[in-house]
Amino acid sequence: MCGTCDGSGAKSGSKPVKCSHCHGSGQVRERVRTIFGVMEQATVCGVCQGSGETISDPCSSCHGKKRLRKKTNQTVEIPAGIADGVTLKMRGE
Repeated sequence: MCGTCDGSGAKSGSKPVKCSHCHGSGQVRERVRTIFGVMEQATVCGVCQGSGETISDPCSSCHGKKRLRKKTNQTVEIPAGIADGVTLKMRGE
């Protein structure tokens, strides 16, 4: 999580607003008339990418992504007999 914006993605003093395209639902419904009748399809909103909110003034540290990538060195105990490609969860990360 970005420490500058506390994970909001917005610059301090501003905050994300409800997406005007999907009205905060994160989805856009489209109706298409076909020879079989009217079909309705829900797709992810292209403006807010499904979040339901837009950031007009993004954070200068995370650029509106709400998190920062950082490298750390950690010691991890790998259980005996674990298969290749298994994902291990780490508490507090």
